[in-house]
Amino acid sequence: MIVLGGVEPIWAVLLGLPVTAFVLLSLLAPDAVEPIWAPLPDPTTRPSEHVATSLESRLSEALDYQSRFRTRVQPRLARLALVRLHRAGIRDLDDPRAPGVLGTALHRLVTDPTATMPDPKTAAALFVKLEET
Repeated sequence: MIVLGGVEPIWAVLLGLPVTAFVLLSLLAPDAVEPIWAPLPDPTTRPSEHVATSLESRLSEALDYQSRFRTRVQPRLARLALVRLHRAGIRDLDDPRAPGVLGTALHRLVTDPTATMPDPKTAAALFVKLEET
């Protein structure tokens, strides 16, 4: 700006500081601000395939970002666990019989606020347990 525009050095620094600060802050921002690009669903596939793709993307996000597990996946798992408990005649996740029906690992996964998304193999085993009637 000094050479091309003939701007005084002090004004060049004052005008360049906000631009530099914005660029640096945008480079240092966490990955949460990056969009998650997913391809559009293929119209020739069945609707259940779209649901499975959506579930896969949510679970992979939950592995990377534990806060997303607690806000997106854990509440849904808790609702599914409640359905499983209702079939066994239990009305609440806090019932002392609930860990016996669900298993302690699954019960902890859906009730513990500090629980984290397990690895895919463990998660698959827990989901199978959740599907049992």
